Amino acid sequence: MAPLKSAELKSQNPHTMKELARRAQKKGFEATLEKSKRALKQAEFDARKKVKQSPGFDALSKDEQDSQLSKAVKDVNAKRLVPGSSLVVAYTNYA
Repeated sequence: MAPLKSAELKSQNPHTMKELARRAQKKGFEATLEKSKRALKQAEFDARKKVKQSPGFDALSKDEQDSQLSKAVKDVNAKRLVPGSSLVVAYTNYA
């Protein structure tokens, strides 16, 4: 696991401290898989945010907005499952 950043070390939030301790206990495949899952969640969030900030998004109907958001998430998932991506490499290296 990557060394903790200074902001993470200074956190006094009990939930943050518990999560950091949980992450530190993971080794090998578990740590790689955990990192990959967090990266996927962040990529999905970034894709949804980008779609919501695009011009004309607010003018669309609720169904069209939902359609664009789900398409953005599907595109992220499709990109992450391309051979050579970190998620596929994590599964193939430890299988």
